[in-house]
Amino acid sequence: MARKRMLHPGFFTSQTLNALPVTTMMTFAGIWTWADDYGRGEWAPDLIKAAVWPRRKAMTEAKVETAMAQLVDAHVICYYEVGDVALLHVRGWKEFQQVSHPSIPTLPPCPFHEAESFEEFLKASDVPREKFRTPSGGVPETFRRSVVEVSTDQPRKASSSSPSVTRGSPASAPDAGPTRATRMMPGGAR
Repeated sequence: MARKRMLHPGFFTSQTLNALPVTTMMTFAGIWTWADDYGRGEWAPDLIKAAVWPRRKAMTEAKVETAMAQLVDAHVICYYEVGDVALLHVRGWKEFQQVSHPSIPTLPPCPFHEAESFEEFLKASDVPREKFRTPSGGVPETFRRSVVEVSTDQPRKASSSSPSVTRGSPASAPDAGPTRATRMMPGGAR
């Protein structure tokens, strides 16, 4: 659902954003309007393409996904997984967006950048959060072992379908925290 958002004047003079292609900058601006009141959303290039580029046939889902990967590499959005759900959040959201009447969050916060909120989310109980719980109501083991953040220090590999995530071995260190992952992009795009 589109929302009214403020676009900071520094958006146009940011060195980080100006190092990116214009379509990637526009995709980022569109993600701000598409994301929920906490700057979060599912990692869904098809939904972002539909929300941000509905009339631009030349802007394909693959191009949107490439733009999203460039935004992750530029550290302006974060890709993470909770359970088996791929998510994103806009980094620095609270610095640039003040939502006067935020809705109740339905997506888990980023365990890396919003650790305190993530813990609160796990403790809360309501219907939207239940898909992130085990049948017994506890915290899924995947929260402990498969919460994933993109690592930009490893090369990307080509993939013919939607991007996959390569997970590290959690068995090597039982409580070592989240595993690192490399985002696989179609055609080896960066």
